[in-house]
Amino acid sequence: MTTLNTVFFLFLIICSFTDVSRRKAYNIVVFPAMFCGLTLNFLLSGVPGLAHSAAGITAGFAISFFFFLSGGIGA
Repeated sequence: MTTLNTVFFLFLIICSFTDVSRRKAYNIVVFPAMFCGLTLNFLLSGVPGLAHSAAGITAGFAISFFFFLSGGIGA
């Protein structure tokens, strides 16, 4: 298993546990996960990896923001 996958699954387990038990996704876990993803993709793939990570974060934010505006999810 690669470093990127290991870090991803670690954050996935933490976020899944807090989501199921407390029905919340804590920013104290989500933001470091995004930062780790950006950093690791940059270190492993250079600028193209960083660009792909940034595009993924932007797409996820855009989709979530649409549902937030329509009242489907809360902050």
